[in-house]
Amino acid sequence: MDATRYLIRGFRARLPIRYLLDSCEELYGDTGWSTRRAQDALVEVLQGRKDLDSYCRSFLRVILTEIDLCPSGRAELSEELVALAAQACSLSGTASDGTNAEVAEAAYEFELDGVEHDAYVFVSSAMSDVHLRVWDAGLFLFECILSKQLDISSKRVVEIGAGAGLNLVALHFAGARSTMLTDRNATAIDNLGRVIERNSASSYACAKVLDLEEDDARRASDFQDADVLIGAGKLDEYRSLSKDPALVKSVVRCYGLFLSADESKNRYGYLAFTVRSSEMVDLLYSELRARGLKYADITRAVEERRIPYLEYCRTSRTKASSEIKLIRIDAS
Repeated sequence: MDATRYLIRGFRARLPIRYLLDSCEELYGDTGWSTRRAQDALVEVLQGRKDLDSYCRSFLRVILTEIDLCPSGRAELSEELVALAAQACSLSGTASDGTNAEVAEAAYEFELDGVEHDAYVFVSSAMSDVHLRVWDAGLFLFECILSKQLDISSKRVVEIGAGAGLNLVALHFAGARSTMLTDRNATAIDNLGRVIERNSASSYACAKVLDLEEDDARRASDFQDADVLIGAGKLDEYRSLSKDPALVKSVVRCYGLFLSADESKNRYGYLAFTVRSSEMVDLLYSELRARGLKYADITRAVEERRIPYLEYCRTSRTKASSEIKLIRIDAS
């Protein structure tokens, strides 16, 4: 049952296909994905879709390949799943690495106080659409918010680089008074509007363009009523695409402006980030000190298996050398 739930949740959350199957196998054994229960559950999910989007087609192509490689003695194969996979291979379009980008709904299931909930986001099937995907630091921040590691109850929260908007639901359950989701990408803002509507959050949330390169006066007006600023990202090597040190400096400048915009308020911020380069982390801390900001590492282990796709982040071979940190940022 655990393998089935893990597989279906990962599928609905649109985790990278190969990593989903590999991590399911690592956690539950070599038949984890191919039990009849898991196959029947997949068929039930897929049959509810009028059209198979590129992610579903790519997933089924991989499944069909796995079926071809199945050694004798594995669990009985579902004829319905084989038929769906064959249909996917006959449809136009290419596998996920070369597919045309599609933005589709993904449901993130989580349990809170013994009750299951859903957070709905819209994510892109293209890895290049960085503004419309959920990354591991964002997932980590989502869990930290749910476990109430952040002091945001009754606070007005602004999230920079909100992207797919996953944290909207977590902030609501954690008791945030209101939420402003911001991003510098106009497409992401349109997407965030859809996320707010899909989660029935228009009474307490809004989406707004916030360019980190804008002049200080304009950004200060965006922060006027806010109490807490949050964000999540990754600190990669200098050579990595779009991981320009200037972006780190802009983010720190944004936190500095927020904390100094209204000295009568007890404002503070939180930043979660994936560490893949010690140089970039050193740059972050150096910039914070240069702006007279205090920071404290408040990273704590999140509750195991509350949301299974967090385990994907930890077990993925490509992320094995990474760690995720959460810091609190205050004015001096």
